[in-house]
Amino acid sequence: SADKPESEALDEFIDKFYPPEKTGVPDGVEKEKKKFYQYPLLITALILLFLFAGAAYFTRAGRRVLAPADEVGVMRGDILIRTDPPGASVSIRGVDVNYSSQRTSPADFVSLEGGNYRVLVEMDGYEECSLDVYLDSGRQETRNIELTPHRQVHISLGSSIGFNPSEIIYLDGEPLIYYGRPLTVSRGGFSGKRINIPSGSRHTIRIAGREKVIGTGSENEPVRITIENGQIKVE
Repeated sequence: SADKPESEALDEFIDKFYPPEKTGVPDGVEKEKKKFYQYPLLITALILLFLFAGAAYFTRAGRRVLAPADEVGVMRGDILIRTDPPGASVSIRGVDVNYSSQRTSPADFVSLEGGNYRVLVEMDGYEECSLDVYLDSGRQETRNIELTPHRQVHISLGSSIGFNPSEIIYLDGEPLIYYGRPLTVSRGGFSGKRINIPSGSRHTIRIAGREKVIGTGSENEPVRITIENGQIKVE
């Protein structure tokens, strides 16, 4: 065509007889290889893989830092000592562990290394008690100890008490305490109350100015006191 430049006419001729989709690469000519950055999906996948690997690495590193502390926690435990009555002196000493401490019951010996321990419980008026405790790593061992009193006094009411029921009962000048409260004549009751008393040769019971001395007696049997007709009778 006279209206078209010679180059365009040549391109049309080639496209007509040799369509681009059917044109192959001539023999001996290498195809141009795509560059790495020409694969966007592959690049995205590699970035995600890199981020995932980094997160996993730092997570493992954090666990490795915490591991010694966790191991220390597992290697320790607690021993809790409760006594009846409370307020006893509780000593604990390691048999195969270097440890020694003393507290007042209820006593919680926290964060102890696993091993064998000797526990000693002492309280005025009560027999000394000792026991061995084996502490497993990461566990808590609880011991409830009922102390054996050296002596007891058994107080009960007769048929006619003869005292004001609200009168407090005193032992050696101090109110007798029964479950956290001073013991009164009315709280003595007809069925009687057993009160632990300190060991010693002599003690004095007093109610409303009237006194009675408790002798030594036997430490295996309670001292029996009856409140009747305004008098204190000791058996």
